[in-house]
Amino acid sequence: MFFKKQNEIIDKGATATLYPTRIIIETLNKEGNGSYYSTDNVTVLPLEITEKELGQNIEKHLRDSIFLKITPDEQKRIRRSYKKKVKARSEKALMENARQVRIYFDGLSFILNSFQNKTSDKLFLGNPSTIKTLTADLDNEMLGNEIRLAWEKCVFI
Repeated sequence: MFFKKQNEIIDKGATATLYPTRIIIETLNKEGNGSYYSTDNVTVLPLEITEKELGQNIEKHLRDSIFLKITPDEQKRIRRSYKKKVKARSEKALMENARQVRIYFDGLSFILNSFQNKTSDKLFLGNPSTIKTLTADLDNEMLGNEIRLAWEKCVFI
């Protein structure tokens, strides 16, 4: 899937969020302090997408993930742009019935984390018991299938 040059550090992130009527794939960028943040680089997909197409879209967003420091004002602007692109009127609307999986890629493996959704507080919470590590040699169809399985582990609290 990804090719790593010798001594190159790869640290990529994306989210795949399943809604009752659509799927949203988002690129995550990483700051120098090691934390990931949302971007407005999103793709909205129909539910009927194949596992292979889902995997291809995730791969694209992982490839787009970069290291970039941003200010709080830039983050607010990006979040407004994100909501506009996905046609969400509020943060709470983004949370309603959403099953989110975060995907990280380090050059050697994929790490999937199925998040807990706490809509009342507008929070996605990591769930350490759902973390799954997969080898980097997955093809796009297998990656898409693993994402669908990970969505089943998302819970609402």
